[in-house]
Amino acid sequence: MNVSNEIDNVKVSSEIDNDFEESLTFLLLQEVLGICKQNNWPILAINVYINGNRLIKLENLLKSYNVESIKIPQKNDRPDLYYKVDRHWNALGHLYVAELIVKHLTAPKYSNLFK
Repeated sequence: MNVSNEIDNVKVSSEIDNDFEESLTFLLLQEVLGICKQNNWPILAINVYINGNRLIKLENLLKSYNVESIKIPQKNDRPDLYYKVDRHWNALGHLYVAELIVKHLTAPKYSNLFK
């Protein structure tokens, strides 16, 4: 038996099965949402670069737990919020998102959080 030949015959993939990855992500999110609901912890979801069927699935899950979400504009919609070299927020992007969060958290329904 030649170990080198056996290793050559094994297919090794560095790619993660997208269906498995997405299922695991949603199971973990559902678990976190359940814990927060049990403890009456408020949640505000921030949607960054989630689109299509994944967004629909996420919105349905959040709705089932009465969780509000903020959708952050993507780079092609608001390039001024992003670095030119990648999809990370620049200083203005962080300020924009922080202001959205503050706006939501200072709404009357969250007033008990800050007493």
